[in-house]
Amino acid sequence: MVDAQVSGTCGSNTVEVRVLFWAPGFALRATPGAARRRTLGRSLSGFALRSFLAERGEDGLEKFAMWYAYIIQSVSFPDQKYIGATSDLKKRMSDHNAKKSTHTAKYVPWELACYIAFPDKYKALEFEKYLKSHPGRAFTKKRLVSS
Repeated sequence: MVDAQVSGTCGSNTVEVRVLFWAPGFALRATPGAARRRTLGRSLSGFALRSFLAERGEDGLEKFAMWYAYIIQSVSFPDQKYIGATSDLKKRMSDHNAKKSTHTAKYVPWELACYIAFPDKYKALEFEKYLKSHPGRAFTKKRLVSS
């Protein structure tokens, strides 16, 4: 079992969530005489196990950075907001303010209004997609960023 801390901030509120989960598709099962490794019902060779642990570390957590779904708001045009996802939030913010994104270039400067950290890239991308949907925009306006 893997224990992970997920945190985020929205305005002046900080949210921290403790998540307990199994390392994706991986379990160790001990049998008399030797340990059998199984992943999604298939045997896992020693080489594959070493590769898996090299990618994630001994605790099963991935070594690369967290992924973030974020909302930025234009300082010059407060009604303009942008929703995105990234693994490097500081670099992405500097890119937005350096006019490297065509959509955000016209409303520079930007400030971070809200971000949510995810241990998984695909969860962050799913949440970004939700925030861009009609119900997600209503949720953002009501719960995350007030105009």
